[in-house]
Amino acid sequence: MHFEYTMVINQPVERVFNYVSNPANLPEWQGPPTEIRNLQQTRPDQLREGDRFTTVLQFLGRRYETPTEV
Repeated sequence: MHFEYTMVINQPVERVFNYVSNPANLPEWQGPPTEIRNLQQTRPDQLREGDRFTTVLQFLGRRYETPTEV
C-alpha cells in the first residue's frame, strides 16, 4: 500500500525544514505520535547523526513507544 500527500506551505524552505526536523514538533504534524521523550541531541537547534529520542503513540487503542536514532 502506498499513500502520498502533497501540501504547499508558503514559507521559506529553511523555516519548514527546521520545524519538521525538530522532534518536539513531531506530534503536531505527523499523526499519530502523541509525545516525544528522552530527546538526546548533540546540538539543541538541529537533529544530527547519532541523536536519539523515543516516539510515543496511540494506535488502535494501544500505546507504543518507538526508539529512534538519526
